[in-house]
Amino acid sequence: MRKIREILRLALGEGLSRRTTAAATGVPYTTVSDHLVRAARAGLGWPLPDGMDDAQLEARLFARAEPPPSASRPLPDWPTVHRELRRKGVTLQLLWAEYVAAHGERSYRYSQYCNRYRQWRDRQKRSMRQVHLAGEKLFIDYCGPTVPIVDGWTLLGAMAVETHRVHIGLNVTGNLYRHPALLAKIAVTVDQLSGGRLAMGIGAGWNEPEFRMFGMDFPERPGERIDRLEEAGRVLTSLGTQPVSTFTGR
Repeated sequence: MRKIREILRLALGEGLSRRTTAAATGVPYTTVSDHLVRAARAGLGWPLPDGMDDAQLEARLFARAEPPPSASRPLPDWPTVHRELRRKGVTLQLLWAEYVAAHGERSYRYSQYCNRYRQWRDRQKRSMRQVHLAGEKLFIDYCGPTVPIVDGWTLLGAMAVETHRVHIGLNVTGNLYRHPALLAKIAVTVDQLSGGRLAMGIGAGWNEPEFRMFGMDFPERPGERIDRLEEAGRVLTSLGTQPVSTFTGR
């Protein structure tokens, strides 16, 4: 409790910031923040009340309120939550805050809210499932409304130099944006820059507006795009495994 008393003295008595208090006491920033939040909830300031010993301080800071029975907790409308998450900038934490504002102390805590949502979601119809080891790969799908659009392969070149252990790659490279031979050369360059850490994925391509934006022809028949993907796969395999490659396509 000596550390906690010192945190309260520095932050509440001396007016130091949480980060400065953390550095001065050698306690992690998150722990300092937790202790100060608990003190505020307990109505404690600095100096502490006269005669308050460590046991009394601990009881005030770490008092556990009896949670209401699970059956009395209102369940969120999960289909509505699921739909709201598709909107730009909406997160589970924002939706949970609205849920707490509506139901107060009867609400689920954030961790349980997230767990129950995921349990509901996992029972719904799935369109795709991928299993990956924790920390093995990094997939970037949506990084917020203000992130600029960049070229994936150009960005991978920078990531190859700035990282040292993780595998890097695009989830899917649209086959039709680059000639297979050019794509192979780009991929080899990134792979060499990263020391062999490139993981490459390639797909047939589907985003017709992007093709129009680039002034490129878009094969509307899915079968043609699949055929061209199969042909590109043979070109890439040949270039990656043979010292000299010759290919005659359609």
